[in-house]
Amino acid sequence: MIKELKRLTSPQRSLKIALDDFGTGYSFLMELRELPVDIIKIDRSFIADLTKGKKELSLVKSIIDLAHNFEMVVCAEGVETEEQLKILKRLGCDYVMGFYFGKPISEEELEGLLLKFR
Repeated sequence: MIKELKRLTSPQRSLKIALDDFGTGYSFLMELRELPVDIIKIDRSFIADLTKGKKELSLVKSIIDLAHNFEMVVCAEGVETEEQLKILKRLGCDYVMGFYFGKPISEEELEGLLLKFR
């Protein structure tokens, strides 16, 4: 599988791969160096705990630093407050997503927005 992923993400192709819900379930730490992953999406459970204490903050910072050391982009899922957003910016998180920015929308609503800004 890793060999096929590397072939698909070769420099001649524009395919990017994101590792979703990073930090939950099976740990990919040993395989992380082998997987051709471009983006790490930090699971919302880490973001929800971000303001609880120093350990939680350190954990998220470590994930961001690890991803950046592997030349990966970091996206934090589940951002719901301005405080979380400010902390993530300070920690160097590249992208954020969550209810703080808006509610989920239907396919029809998305299509309408895309047509509006065409």
